[in-house]
Amino acid sequence: MKCNKFTVLAFCVSWMISSVAISAPVATLSGEPGFSKNRYVSFDPTTNGTDDVAIRVKRVGGVEKFVDCRQVVDKGADGFYAKLIDGPLPPPGDTIYYCDWSSVTTGLHVTACNVLPGNLYQVSTTIDGDNFSSVVGIETTPPPVGGAEFGDLVGAFVGGMWTAPDGLLTSSDVIAMSRASQFDPTAPMLARVDLVGATTLGGALLVPDALITSADVDQFNAAFNGQPFGFGVTGCLTGTCVPPVDCGVIVIPNAPLALSGEPGFTKDRYVSVNPSANGNTRAAIQVTRVGSTTDKFVDCTTLEDLGPDGWYAVLIDGPLPAPGDTTYYCDMGAVTSGLHMRGCSIVPGNTYDISMTFDGIGFSPALAVQTTVPQFAAGRQFGDIVGSLVAGEWTPPDGLVTGIDIVAVVKKFNLSIDAPIISRVDNGGALPNTIVSAAEDVLRAVQAFSAEPFGYGVTDCLTGTCIPPQGGACE
Repeated sequence: MKCNKFTVLAFCVSWMISSVAISAPVATLSGEPGFSKNRYVSFDPTTNGTDDVAIRVKRVGGVEKFVDCRQVVDKGADGFYAKLIDGPLPPPGDTIYYCDWSSVTTGLHVTACNVLPGNLYQVSTTIDGDNFSSVVGIETTPPPVGGAEFGDLVGAFVGGMWTAPDGLLTSSDVIAMSRASQFDPTAPMLARVDLVGATTLGGALLVPDALITSADVDQFNAAFNGQPFGFGVTGCLTGTCVPPVDCGVIVIPNAPLALSGEPGFTKDRYVSVNPSANGNTRAAIQVTRVGSTTDKFVDCTTLEDLGPDGWYAVLIDGPLPAPGDTTYYCDMGAVTSGLHMRGCSIVPGNTYDISMTFDGIGFSPALAVQTTVPQFAAGRQFGDIVGSLVAGEWTPPDGLVTGIDIVAVVKKFNLSIDAPIISRVDNGGALPNTIVSAAEDVLRAVQAFSAEPFGYGVTDCLTGTCIPPQGGACE
C-alpha cells in the first residue's frame, strides 16, 4: 500500500503504525526472583522469543542504560546476571546491545552504578532502536525505616524460604547475609545479597559483580551500623538513593604513550607503545591497521617480560568480550619499558592506530605507530632494520637495506651486548616468535638484501605499503 492524497488519512496512519515492528515488553517475575532488591532490577526477558532485542533500563529521574549482552552470566538456580552500559544505542546487528534472550528462562537480574535502593526503573525493549515496547516499572527496595540508608534484604525465613523485604533492618537480614557469605544452601538468592563489587578492576567498586565476597559483608555491616551508603551515593535518607554525578559517563582510558629511544624506533614486524598510563586498572589494547576494518587485540596470555628487550605479546582477533575476560583485559601498570606487539597484520610501511578500553565501549584516543617503510625504490620489500652503530647504540632505520642490517641480526643471534633489541631483528616466520635464529632471522636479513619477496601471503610491498594476507587469512 502507498499513502497519497487519495488515501483515507485515518486508514493510512493506521496502516503505517501497524507496519512498525514493536517488540514485546519484558515480563515480571514471581516468587523470590521477583522480590525487590537493593542493587538489582529483575525481570523475564524471554517475551520476544528468538528475536534479537535491546533492553533499555531507565531510572525515573535519571539516565537510560542498556543491558550489555557480553556480560550475561548464568548463575544456575540464582538466575542470569548482567550489567548495564551507557548508550547511545547503535543500530540492530550490534552484538553488544542486541541479544536473543530466549534461553534466559530463570530470570535476568541487571545492575549498574545507578541501580540503587528506593528507585523506580522503567524497562522496555526494542528490535530496531527506534520503536520501544511499553515500559514495565520495577522498584528497588526502599531504605528501611529507622535511619539506615539500605540493607533491607529479606523479611523472615518461613517454611524454608525467605520472604520479601519488610521495610526493616533486623537480625533476619544479618542472618541472611551471614548464610550467603558462608554459601549456606538456605541463603537467599544472590541478587538479594550482592551489594557491591569486590575490586575496582574493569569498573567501579560501586557496581555489584554477581559474587558474594567480604566486600558485600562489609557493606551490609556499614548499613547495620548506621553508616552512609558511600561511593558518592546521596539522598538515601529521603527514601530514594541518588547515584553519583559521574554514573552516566562512559569512562575513557588514557591513551598509550609513545616510546622514546631504541624501543620507539620503527620496526618491520612489531608496533611498540608504553601501555602503563592507566596504572593497574585492567584494560584491553586494540590495534587497527589504517586502511583496514579489522581490529586486533593484545592476547594477555602471551605477555612476556624479556628484560632489557622489553615486554612482548601477540595480537589476536576479536570480537572483544566483556570486562573481566583475562585473555583480552590486562593490568599493564608494570609494563613501562615498552610493549612490542606482533601479529599477521603487522607488516612494513603501515600506520597502526593503538587505543585502550576498560569496557569495550569507551576507547582512548588512538596513538598512531608506524612500521618501517621498505626500500621499495631499490626493489627491496623489507629488512631496513637499523641505521648504523654509533657509540655502542644502533640508530633508527635509514631507508636503506645494507650489510649493516645483516650484521645487526647476526649480533643478536650471537647474543652480543651491542645488539639491537629483539623487536627490531625478529623478522622470520609468518608470525615472529621473539627468538632470533640463523635459519629464520639471519636468513631473512640476507633475503631482504637480495631483494627477495616478503612472502607469507604479504603483497604490495614495492608500493611502499605492504598489505597483510586478505580474505580471512589475516584481515
